[in-house]
Amino acid sequence: MLADSHCHFETKESAAEIIARAQQAGVAYILDAGDNLTHLAEHLDMVQGYPTVYTAAGAHPHQALEFSDLTAEGIVEAAAHEKVIAIGEAGLDYFYDFAPREAQIRLFKENIKAVGKLDNGLTVYLFNYQNDKTPRIGLIAQEVRKVKPEAVCEDASGFLYVRYDWAVKK
Repeated sequence: MLADSHCHFETKESAAEIIARAQQAGVAYILDAGDNLTHLAEHLDMVQGYPTVYTAAGAHPHQALEFSDLTAEGIVEAAAHEKVIAIGEAGLDYFYDFAPREAQIRLFKENIKAVGKLDNGLTVYLFNYQNDKTPRIGLIAQEVRKVKPEAVCEDASGFLYVRYDWAVKK
């Protein structure tokens, strides 16, 4: 069985076309990664009527300033729908830097906290964050450990890192 855990639907028509092609190719489950709570109602409309197609609710790092007041509770409230099975697309983007890094980190933490409150999966967007040699990445791992301890590993030097493949497991 195949699952697409990260696609982006732009319109209802393109979603129908993508879903049809994926099903013809043997893809059983599809997750629309979501990336902006402002458009969640549109994404829910796109996945309705498809029993094995779902969406995520959360806020992308590019929108960190737009969602500067968003809390985990706000994400949980928005995600209260049977077709929402993941939080995200959440993460850090240090390549484009459309939002200040501190704002991205704050938003990422709120997305992670929402996962813990819902026990949903987490869709993660990480771009060029490895170049950040500050302790911030360890702080992200500490936040993930609070809600999904099995997803955080520690290397021999004590550095915490997140196994995102584990973070999305129920």
